[in-house]
Amino acid sequence: MKNALEIAKQYCEEGLYPIPVQYKGKKPTVPAGWTNLKVTPDNAEQYFNGKETNIGILLGDGLIDIDIDDERLLGLAKDILPPSGLVFGRASKRSSHYLYKSDHQETKRYTFGNKTLIEIRSKGCQTVVPPSVHTEGEIITWKRREPLTKTSSVQITQCAGLLA
Repeated sequence: MKNALEIAKQYCEEGLYPIPVQYKGKKPTVPAGWTNLKVTPDNAEQYFNGKETNIGILLGDGLIDIDIDDERLLGLAKDILPPSGLVFGRASKRSSHYLYKSDHQETKRYTFGNKTLIEIRSKGCQTVVPPSVHTEGEIITWKRREPLTKTSSVQITQCAGLLA
């Protein structure tokens, strides 16, 4: 996306930390140390400099992403996961990411065989957010964009486990 600087500054104003990510990719473009990067409105231009890029949001320190990989779980998620003010995805998986404020600190993956069903993504991770472009070419969009909601580590672990 070409207006990444403007969007990155908007995310900063919302209390989120944007990370520059490869366009049509998921890998941060910042060399080592991106997990500690704190982009602010004052330094955003250093990282979002007019080049076509995706935007990720740094997770951890009170922010988690529930990343639903298995399509069969997408329809159930809204009934099992706690209500979330920030839900996004792409055309083929509209509500595949739920963001929360949480005291949950570790990334936890639920698998079946060798396939990931769902992840609680936290410290040391980032998640690619709207209006980035997915690796398959689909634009990532907001399904719900309201104030961030809170959940406890215990609650989200139980709900994610039940969903898986």
